[in-house]
Amino acid sequence: MGKAFEQKRNNLIADCFIAIHERFENYLQIDSRFSGTTCCVVLLTRRQLICANTGDSRAILGSYNEGRWIIKPISRDHKPD
Repeated sequence: MGKAFEQKRNNLIADCFIAIHERFENYLQIDSRFSGTTCCVVLLTRRQLICANTGDSRAILGSYNEGRWIIKPISRDHKPD
């Protein structure tokens, strides 16, 4: 994949997050200061794992190897503090 495609893909993911935020703000009349949601999206291709998240959520990658689970965080929580 070329850099131009990667940039378009990243922009698309960011644009989706912004569109959802705007829908909440403009159409649903919800005061987002007193509510909360989280979203964690993972896109897996043959060569890449891409993660986008917002809110108090975290994506982890788990693999089972030689009788035990190996857990790796692939994102960080977005905490208000």
